[in-house]
Amino acid sequence: MLATDPKKRYKKKRVIGRGGYGKIYEIEDLLNNRTYALKKMLIDEERGVEFTTIREISILRQLNHPGIIKIREVWVEKGRKLCVKMDYFDTDLSRLLDAKKFETTQADTQYIMYHVLSSVAHLHANFLLHRDIKPPNYVVNKEGEIVLIDFGLSRKFGSPGQHLTKNVITRWYKPPEILFGARFYSEKVDVWSCGCIFAECFLGEPLFAGGSDIDMLSKIFGIRGTPSATNWPDAVKLPNYFPFQERKELPLSNLLVNASPEAVALIDSMLQLDPNRRPSIAEVLESPFFEDKESYKPQFAAKVKAFLQSPGS
Repeated sequence: MLATDPKKRYKKKRVIGRGGYGKIYEIEDLLNNRTYALKKMLIDEERGVEFTTIREISILRQLNHPGIIKIREVWVEKGRKLCVKMDYFDTDLSRLLDAKKFETTQADTQYIMYHVLSSVAHLHANFLLHRDIKPPNYVVNKEGEIVLIDFGLSRKFGSPGQHLTKNVITRWYKPPEILFGARFYSEKVDVWSCGCIFAECFLGEPLFAGGSDIDMLSKIFGIRGTPSATNWPDAVKLPNYFPFQERKELPLSNLLVNASPEAVALIDSMLQLDPNRRPSIAEVLESPFFEDKESYKPQFAAKVKAFLQSPGS
């Protein structure tokens, strides 16, 4: 039997990610010959393990859903690095949507968005906000499985009057209430982010690609119209609210020309300026748009395999 000492049990193959936290490696488990992802994070000598890391591990250990990444093992290496072993995935949704050679059909979008939404619905059912829903945080394997990762900004919600940070959600997927400095918000912030991914599946590029928070608001209002007493009466109460030059709403059907009327209607509802008017993720999943989603898995998986085998992927 092979030794269970991590240094002898796992063989590093390559670095697949890096950041301020440390590195993520593709590794081979010599006990079962399976491939995993190993995230190594430096432990600060004075502060120890970052609180956000502890929270992320705690949250993931509590969740059990096929659309949410699973932690397989956690250990400390030489007292200096926290090692987290997770399932390995071949690529991510961002790479697929950005690739010109990966043309996303409506059938692909039905399959992708069903799995994106199902993972978030499970979080919300457990009173958790993700707060960083975006294509790079959905990893994909050659079997067509789509899984949500990176729970560093996640937290519980539900307490009345709960004061929350506005320093969340990657800019292109950030809802207008956060851009206006909201400190009290709900799961509807994740709904907006999911709506942005939904639109991106049809466009092949982000719907709102702002270079700053003000530019983001300008781009959002250029398509959704400026806040008014009719479409978002509470906007003026937000900490950083300021008026923009009046813009009329642009029909999303003019932009999402290859989307069905059912898809456009869902995206329109998810991208309402007023968070109170956005549906819940569970309500979106009830749409007939998703009735045949699983029948599209073989087609999607075949396209992912072809993409992974293509030069430069």
